[in-house]
Amino acid sequence: MVLVSKQPHIFPMAEDIRHECGAYQLQSVIRAFGKDAQVEDLYLNDLFRKHDVSLPSFMPRILGRFGVDSDVHFWTKRKFKDRLAEAIHEDKPTLFVINSIWGDGNWHWISSWGHEETPDALEFMSYDSQLPTAVNTPGNARYAHQVIEEVLPWRGSFAVTIKE
Repeated sequence: MVLVSKQPHIFPMAEDIRHECGAYQLQSVIRAFGKDAQVEDLYLNDLFRKHDVSLPSFMPRILGRFGVDSDVHFWTKRKFKDRLAEAIHEDKPTLFVINSIWGDGNWHWISSWGHEETPDALEFMSYDSQLPTAVNTPGNARYAHQVIEEVLPWRGSFAVTIKE
């Protein structure tokens, strides 16, 4: 099992599982770095908050407000598993967009905080704000790489990797 070194102690379930997934992911990263922020404060501006807009290109700016450095990438579906595993090996928690597994199938932000090789798959320890709260664990879900690849939108997905 490979885990990133900085993890929050809690991965909370969203109050409304259809909204604020990007802000909950940002909150988990900020908490992993020993700081705290309210979900409502993790949008670029009030208009984005009102319409629940969490665009990948703005996430580094929001994280930067809290002293967290990050990069945005687009990873193709074909290379997604390898890129995500590489980021975890480099000690970089990673946020990315999928088509919701548990909600309504719309775009949804989740993150990965570790992985483990099993006989059938590479399983990623993930945080999915549509699932129940987990405390003192590496995420609140384990998703096999095949499941993640199946729900990637487009031909891949945007990924936000967190740097030290």
